[in-house]
Amino acid sequence: MVIRSISLIRVHFQKFKKIQKMEKDFAITKCICFDTTFEEMKKIMKENDLKSLEELREVKTVAANCKLCVPYILKMIETGETKFNIILDN
Repeated sequence: MVIRSISLIRVHFQKFKKIQKMEKDFAITKCICFDTTFEEMKKIMKENDLKSLEELREVKTVAANCKLCVPYILKMIETGETKFNIILDN
């Protein structure tokens, strides 16, 4: 029983390591519909002293089609990060 538990722990740990590697290799860096990186958006926001997604949309068309980038843009505004390795919920 103990040996089986150790084996299961080992398998789960290996799966976890693979997931971590996949997250490192895959980065979310842009609004794919309008091909605009979060880095570009951050620069536009700084140059124009913008504070919200709505203000950004007045200057640059982003997050207006599929809107999958919205939680990342909001996180970028909040933290300044421009590269994300996790999937964020709306």
